[in-house]
Amino acid sequence: MQQHLAPTTNAPLPLDLQGAQAGMVLAVDKPLHWTSFDVVKKLRARWQLRKVGHAGTLDPLATGLLIICTGKATKSIDQYQAMDKVYHGTLVL
Repeated sequence: MQQHLAPTTNAPLPLDLQGAQAGMVLAVDKPLHWTSFDVVKKLRARWQLRKVGHAGTLDPLATGLLIICTGKATKSIDQYQAMDKVYHGTLVL
């Protein structure tokens, strides 16, 4: 089960909180100036989860997709990190 969330204090809870505790993969749109671990900390606190991890660090000045795994799904983080990635950016001179 995947759910796209903005990691704010008003973010919706997963449809199945027990599922999140057992293991889910979430696609989070990381806000500007947040570290990847800020997202993990907020989700841990908001959903009272013990096992939460991210599949790759995004720079605090970067926004975009951050893959978050919970529960037993944290064991799949290495697989996500090994996948090919594409980055898009704009260079202003």
